Amino acid sequence: MSSDEHSAPDAGPDAAPDVSPDAEELTGTARKQKTLQDKQEKYLKYRHTGDISKEFGRQIARGEDPRCTYPWNRLDIVLRDNRTKVCSDFPTRLPRFDWPSTEDFHKEDQMWNHPFMQKMRGGMGTPDAVPFCDICVRANKRASKNLAWREQARDDTRKVYQAIEADILRGSYRGTLNEVEHELNDMRFQKPEGQLVRLFTDTLEYSRRRIYKHRFLHLGRVLQMGLRTPLASPFLAEANTSFTAADFSSVKTEYVASVVARFGIETQKVVLDPAAFLPFEDNSFEGIWLDGRALFYCDRDALFAQVNRVLGPDGILHVQEGYGPGMLLRMILRDPFGNNGRMEVEDLLIKYGHPDLAEGARETSGIAATFHALFAGDMTDELREMRAALDASLARTLILAGLKHQGVGNFFTDAELRRSLRRHSLTIDTVQRARFVAVPTKDVTEEAIALLNGDNALLDALGALAIDPQAPLSDIANYDGAVVFNAFANVSNRKGTTN
Repeated sequence: MSSDEHSAPDAGPDAAPDVSPDAEELTGTARKQKTLQDKQEKYLKYRHTGDISKEFGRQIARGEDPRCTYPWNRLDIVLRDNRTKVCSDFPTRLPRFDWPSTEDFHKEDQMWNHPFMQKMRGGMGTPDAVPFCDICVRANKRASKNLAWREQARDDTRKVYQAIEADILRGSYRGTLNEVEHELNDMRFQKPEGQLVRLFTDTLEYSRRRIYKHRFLHLGRVLQMGLRTPLASPFLAEANTSFTAADFSSVKTEYVASVVARFGIETQKVVLDPAAFLPFEDNSFEGIWLDGRALFYCDRDALFAQVNRVLGPDGILHVQEGYGPGMLLRMILRDPFGNNGRMEVEDLLIKYGHPDLAEGARETSGIAATFHALFAGDMTDELREMRAALDASLARTLILAGLKHQGVGNFFTDAELRRSLRRHSLTIDTVQRARFVAVPTKDVTEEAIALLNGDNALLDALGALAIDPQAPLSDIANYDGAVVFNAFANVSNRKGTTN
């Protein structure tokens, strides 16, 4: 027996099998390969069914354990608008924050440590997960069969976010609105005509979110121009350092100031002269909240030039229900004289006993129609009828003249909104998108619409403004109604807000 035969001791019962190092390595490689193949088969099996997330599927195909890559490893930050995608499909904008770099983003008082992010991070993979945060675990959110489910998860998540944000902001508002939160809907306010009315039917959180959504939260110095309703006024006032209410009507100005005063906030009151320009210094405001009715009576060229003058750099203009062709058509159909606004403005002013105003009805040296001063005081039934007749006449003139109309009176269409603003050096807000709303039709009767049949000139002009020219021109729903939009003046950084 050779020495080699006696060199190794006898193997005991617990000894490891006689496997060479090379054989052990091959066994491990084969085991890993089999695991990888199993995972890839699982991915190939489920990737088209919507039963697995796209992110997880890719990881499985690479042989990795599935893990959420959002927001932990990737954050899509837009500096100009202070936005971030807190997950792969839930973009949200957080104007309270200002981070010039990703390093600032992770600071203790910045987005990474925002309570909503903390709630997402702490709840992932647990029964307390934010609805949208664990949707990838349950299915492929991009699969067509899961669209309704994804939208519901998005809505539920947005409610969680809004509730957290509302609690954070509650202590940063001016005035006493926090103290009357639960009584707000029951409060009564005295209108100029004398009757007591309940103004606020929405919740405090909803009304504040409206201000926040249009970028007017902690904006600074804010002007509300055109005071058709005070519904936004106290919320604009409490969210900013100063609030100015301006209107052509002293009655409306006093009314809005009285509503805001109920919440312990002072209003700077300004009664506007339609034959003059805005009585404010350059760069007086960071934001202007403009009502559509006031805008309708104004010369858009003159007014928007003034808006650019009184707004500071990157100042925000919010237009609340600017008129579209649908609103103009509604005014025409409600003409109290039943002639589709055929009577000229000058003739109407003479008819109602104002020949002095008739001479300059089509021209103005200020921002608005001079006849608008007629509606600056208490409104009588005769004045209301007169305003309706003037509305119909002016609306007909606008539709016949089309989008190129110059002077008092204006309107917007969805297709031309951006171009209309660009002509006045205003940059449309592409983050808070413009929204055209339907025209109320409850008081537009079939008899009124029938009047269009003999008005060939008006029908021809309406054909150029219809959303679907093939649809009946008498269908009021075939036209853009009223538009709500934001625009930036004196833009210094166009990122995220380009035309």
